[in-house]
Amino acid sequence: MSFADATQWKKTGAGVYEGTIEEGWFQGRGAFGGLVGAVIVEAAVAEVGDPARVVRTANIHFSAPAAAGPARAMVEVLRSGNRITQAAVRIVQGDAIVTFGSVTLSKPRPDTMAYARAVMPDVPPPAAIAPFPSYPDGPKFLQHYELRFAWGVPFSGANEPRMAAWIRPRVGVPVTAGVMLGISDVLPAACCAMMAAPRPIASVDLGFNALAPLPSAQDAFYLVSIESRWAGDGYTEELRDLWDERGVLVAQCRQVIALL
Repeated sequence: MSFADATQWKKTGAGVYEGTIEEGWFQGRGAFGGLVGAVIVEAAVAEVGDPARVVRTANIHFSAPAAAGPARAMVEVLRSGNRITQAAVRIVQGDAIVTFGSVTLSKPRPDTMAYARAVMPDVPPPAAIAPFPSYPDGPKFLQHYELRFAWGVPFSGANEPRMAAWIRPRVGVPVTAGVMLGISDVLPAACCAMMAAPRPIASVDLGFNALAPLPSAQDAFYLVSIESRWAGDGYTEELRDLWDERGVLVAQCRQVIALL
């Protein structure tokens, strides 16, 4: 099942979208968080149904692992103004909420203020880096992505909690905000670069901000660079930047992660 098929569920009623979560998209005990977060984004986009209103932000809260099998996305449009629409979405399996979140969509505002001061890290281009080999004990969902690490290989005992890798889907899909959210969440936590061996971790909250118009190329690489500045009490935080091959900062993703 492609990422698009796995995240763009069928509308079956007012504000209700139904789909199936497959084990091929698993990470540990449940579905890849980037996939579930993308379902929330795609369901909100479909329910709002206005191409002029693009995704600006999404805030995702992971309540429980999403199991394999049928699930429902329940969408409520909370308010729709002249330019901004906000929606709340719940992912439900049986009678239990496994993930919930909010999505803000908006029309552009005409304004003369515009700047882009972010500078992409100085890394080799994807063609100059060997693909990261697959490993049998890795998360199942990684089979859908190609990774090329620039620095901070997971579980390498590095000195700093930072990581950067070029990423692209193995099968090209039309680029949507959900696809960008998924790519931004592919890498493990930045602190994993400092670890000498794998250990269980789980995202608690994920915040996604779309900053630039979506790229159009379906087979392009994106650089995801991550840095963590704090860990304690069994949790860590991090900020993830997503860049296109031109060096444009396309999106940001911030996370709070539990160290299990």
